[in-house]
Parts: sequence; structure tokens; C-alpha cells
Amino acid sequence: MQRYDGYEFVNYDQFTSPILYLDEDRKGLLWLGTDNGFYVMNPENEKFLHYEPLTSGKSSDNRVFKVIEDRNGNYWCATLYNVFKMEPKVKEGERIKDLIFKNGIDSVFTFTRFAFPRPDSLLWATYEIFEDSRGLIWAGGPQGLFIFDSKQGKFIYKDVFDPIKSEIPTVITILE
Repeated sequence: MQRYDGYEFVNYDQFTSPILYLDEDRKGLLWLGTDNGFYVMNPENEKFLHYEPLTSGKSSDNRVFKVIEDRNGNYWCATLYNVFKMEPKVKEGERIKDLIFKNGIDSVFTFTRFAFPRPDSLLWATYEIFEDSRGLIWAGGPQGLFIFDSKQGKFIYKDVFDPIKSEIPTVITILE
């Protein structure tokens, strides 16, 4: 990864796998999804923290396609096999930005894993995670489109079957 500082390019060589996603949250942290988990960068001091949220024993489980921050301050991580909700466990007045780099990701967030039980599908990747204007969380990939039902605490399949092609379309991007 390189960053242009207005005068020259600055190289960051700590990435051992391709960067699949890059975005800045409302707190000013940069989130980078890779084939090997995600990285959080504090641009103020250019410190990186690497995290591998998935531990099922499959190296491909750590592929992170996207990380978003919802309107409630929770983070959602779209991965090859699951979606993770990361709920901050910080006290009022504490800054997530400071605590992540001081105490580590596990001390700042509670992780909840959501899988997509579609026995008819061999492709489980979640390429996209999106929050709409109503605050609803959507997820998509080769297995179709899902919406998070907060009352049931799980993602629900939304039927977007394409009758012309007789297949479920792969969802790569969700827009409103």
C-alpha cells in the first residue's frame, strides 16, 4: 500500500496479502480487508494493528471483503464464510481509537458471528455488507441477498431469484 503525502509516496510494506477493501470510519480510523484478516490504521501516528477474526482452522476463513461502521457505532465485517458484528464495549468518554491500539481489538469489541445457512449453495462468501438509510443491514454474495433481522438476531434470505436465468444472482454491491 502507498500513500501520497503531497510531496512523495510513502510505502507500507507490512501487508503479506492483497488489500481487498479500504475505508475510513467516522472516528478517522482506516480499515483494510485482506486475505489474512483485517488491519486498522490510525492515520495520526501511522500505526497498524492486524487482526484475524476467524479461527475455524481454514486459512481462507480470514478473507475480509469489507468492514463498515453502522449508525450505532457497531462494526460489521463481511468475510468469506460469515459476517461478524463487532460491538464496542467501551465506557462513556473512552475513545475506541485510543483503546484499540492500547489494549487490542478483543478488549474493545464483542464479536458475534452470523453464518448463512443455505444448504443448496456451495458458495458462502459475503462480498458486501451495507447499511441503508433506515439503519437496516444488508449482506450479499454468491448465495444471494440477506437482510439482518434484529428481533430474530439473524440474517434472513431475500428472494431475488432471476426467472430468466433460473438462478440466484450473485450480489457484489448493494446501493440504495
